[in-house]
Amino acid sequence: MSFETSNRHVSANAAASVPLREVAGAGVFVTIAAGMFLALAVCCHYRVRDPLLLMFEAEDMSNLMAPMVVVDDRLASGFKAIEIPLGAGKGFWHEAGGSADKLVQLPRADSYFMWFRSRWEGGCENAVYLQIDKSRKFVVGNDAIFDTWHWVKAGPFKLAAGSHDLALSNHSHGIRIDKVEITNDPRYEPSG
Repeated sequence: MSFETSNRHVSANAAASVPLREVAGAGVFVTIAAGMFLALAVCCHYRVRDPLLLMFEAEDMSNLMAPMVVVDDRLASGFKAIEIPLGAGKGFWHEAGGSADKLVQLPRADSYFMWFRSRWEGGCENAVYLQIDKSRKFVVGNDAIFDTWHWVKAGPFKLAAGSHDLALSNHSHGIRIDKVEITNDPRYEPSG
């Protein structure tokens, strides 16, 4: 952001050192100062006191029920992923089942976000169900990134300290899940 003074160009970063009489209106200075304060407040407000990150490979999940299977994938992080093969049937139409579970241990009560490294086949094959402790199912995905590995986010979920059963089940066929990351940091974004 920049603005013009009577004879020179001043950037917003330099505005704090320019005397008010040289600036085209004191309102501009106040607006810039308020914006800088707001940016600082937002930055500090979302800071997580003790950030936590748990991760596991999807192929390490247990109780796999067909048609969910573990497959080789040279582009997956552990060279394996779980898959509901294209043509197996869609769970949301009750054509097929398929699920996998993982028991995770959370060290403290907090709001948690879950990230899933996913690969969708196409337009209607782009989601999986997530169920925590046999509660209602949440749809994870439903995005428009196809035929490539990418991360999708679910949450926040308010969870108590202790053990929690995470279940992934068939929403759409033609999907793969490679890895799951769980964090209490709302600003965290996985890479790779």
